Amino acid sequence: MKPIAKSERYTLTELIVRNLKTYIINRELKPGDKLPAERELCQTLGVSRAVLREALRSLESAGLLHIRHGEGSYVAVHFFNPLYEQLHFIRRMDPKRQSDVQGIRYIIEASALEPASRLDAREWDKLLGLAERFESADLSDAASRSELDTQLHLALIRSLGNRTLEEMAEAFLRLDARIDDTDGEHRAHAREHDLYLGAIREGDMKLAKELLGKHLSTSCSIPRP
Repeated sequence: MKPIAKSERYTLTELIVRNLKTYIINRELKPGDKLPAERELCQTLGVSRAVLREALRSLESAGLLHIRHGEGSYVAVHFFNPLYEQLHFIRRMDPKRQSDVQGIRYIIEASALEPASRLDAREWDKLLGLAERFESADLSDAASRSELDTQLHLALIRSLGNRTLEEMAEAFLRLDARIDDTDGEHRAHAREHDLYLGAIREGDMKLAKELLGKHLSTSCSIPRP
């Protein structure tokens, strides 16, 4: 990095943002890697700490950095967190958009059904293991059940071999995390998983898509603030 040169086209904050993006790319930093300390960045770029922090916050808002107060700034691990926040806000403003969100999630997951049907025995053991863990999860531990459900569907989408699509899909999955309030609801949810995975494994794509549509129509949560 070099000291920031003034520009009539960009503000100082924008210039720092562009400079830091270039630094991350050129240094081939990976998700979770730490940026230099603020003092070092200020000295290298020739800017004040206040302006630097404004640029860092901008990158965090864009989902590119994660700022740990007292520790430093790190390249973000989940780049699509802002997408989750935007979708959540849009749904709160206009609940009718829920069907749009469901439609996108359906398209993503439905495209993974055929690749998932061709997974090897080891991968299927993992999938079935997630389904079993979900079924036996403690009803009082909503967070654990929600996470297992998310990981199960992500494992199917992962069969596409598209990491970017997988990360984007995670935003939709977490947005629609289902909370079962009764034992009966939880058992029904687990049964849906069993039927769905069975259809995929048997290569019955028509049935699998029907079950996916039914699952989404009953599994999406009511938007919460």
